[in-house]
Amino acid sequence: MPARYNPPPTWPAPPAGWSPPPGWRPPASWPPPPPGWQLWIEEPAQPRWARAVARVYLGPAHTAPKRKVIRAGLLGVLTLAVLTAPFRGPAPAPVATGLPAMTAMPTPYGTISPAQPPVVATAPAQPVPATVTATVTVIIMPNLTGRNGAEARTLLQNLGVRAITLEATNGKSVIAASQWTVAGQSHPAGTRLLADTTVTLRVQRPPAPPPSTAPPPPAVTPPPPARHTRPADPPPPPTQRTRPADPRPADPPLAQQTTPPPPAGDDPHFATCKEANAHGYSDYQRGVDAEYDWYEDRDGDGWVCERR
Repeated sequence: MPARYNPPPTWPAPPAGWSPPPGWRPPASWPPPPPGWQLWIEEPAQPRWARAVARVYLGPAHTAPKRKVIRAGLLGVLTLAVLTAPFRGPAPAPVATGLPAMTAMPTPYGTISPAQPPVVATAPAQPVPATVTATVTVIIMPNLTGRNGAEARTLLQNLGVRAITLEATNGKSVIAASQWTVAGQSHPAGTRLLADTTVTLRVQRPPAPPPSTAPPPPAVTPPPPARHTRPADPPPPPTQRTRPADPRPADPPLAQQTTPPPPAGDDPHFATCKEANAHGYSDYQRGVDAEYDWYEDRDGDGWVCERR
């Protein structure tokens, strides 16, 4: 471990960083050190930065304890001021002290030269005021006469106009701007405006379209519904029996299978052909006798209620 020179407090304080050279002895005029005083003290090895901080804040090893406390306190306050300087306002300009530069001076340990050149205080440069340039936007008023109220307001907003009002020429409130037409404007077309300029649009209701004079379209008469006629039945084959002609006039063909009760002049309507034969009625031909539609033609030969 390195040894440090430790002069007694009754001796003059050595300069900072001074160490006795080989063969050095204290002058005879200096008092003797106290009994048991060690002129050399072994110090533990410390990092270079720790030794530098201790030497700056506490001073040389032979500094008296009270002076070490005062020195550490003053340097601590100075360090705190330096660290907090960025958070304060601009520091005042330093004032030159007018102290003469340090020169070599004799000491009991020999002539000591200053370790640093004298510091000359200089005034800081004055800050240059910043120049702020404001940009003003100029808007050219367009011609909005005849436009839709909503479209005119949107056009002005896109140009940068922030204050737009709509006034109706009839004094009513303008609620739906799209249903009004611009009839006039507060600033003629081509006027230079600023963004804060208030633009008033006078709007009116669009005129109603004139009534149509075209003749009404001709009425279309639907065609009469087509009548469906029953096709004529083919003549019976020659091998089948034919019924003698009925002296009664032939009834017109029925339009559908289901018929109302038989009118006067037709044969009675029985439930089955068997009952009709039992009462003497038989041989009804399809398309000729109306009674044919009352019974079921099971063999499909065009005759019902035939006598066997």
